[in-house]
Amino acid sequence: MKKKNGLFTFLFAMIPGAGQMYLGLTRRGISIMLPFCGIIWLASLLGLSELALFLPVIWFFAFFDTFNQRDAMARDECVHDAFLFRLGENWRGFALKKHTAAGWCCIALGAYMLYNSFIEPFLYSLYEISPLLAQLLNNLPRLIVIVLIILLGVYLITGGRRKSLPENDDFVEYGGDHHDRV
Repeated sequence: MKKKNGLFTFLFAMIPGAGQMYLGLTRRGISIMLPFCGIIWLASLLGLSELALFLPVIWFFAFFDTFNQRDAMARDECVHDAFLFRLGENWRGFALKKHTAAGWCCIALGAYMLYNSFIEPFLYSLYEISPLLAQLLNNLPRLIVIVLIILLGVYLITGGRRKSLPENDDFVEYGGDHHDRV
């Protein structure tokens, strides 16, 4: 493989995913660029600047991964252009298995758009009635995301919905060999 220009590699490595794409690893670059841009979009859409805490992690990973991939190519090691998120070759099968989560995401996005386009302007007309309502309306999307993050944290701490294993009456604990030693 033809060696890539060091300056261009450095410049493209400054943009998460672009360095991988410059090296010919398009799938790898896309799987880095999408979460990076998605976090920026979500943070700006919902006014959640806290999400920006994840951006340096993705940026540093992408930057150093560009040079690791370039060095592996220079050593003639086999470098696979694969998505970092293991959807497998059968992404439709993955999507069908995860259709419930995708459905809830669509419902949440649609509800947010409905609220933002129709309900919020109507409620803003009630500002004169209650300044507290105005404060609540300004922070409602942020409040919903904060509650969801807290619920996700509780879910992760408790281990989710673990199904208890059925008790087996036939189980006898091994106590070891008991020999009377005199």
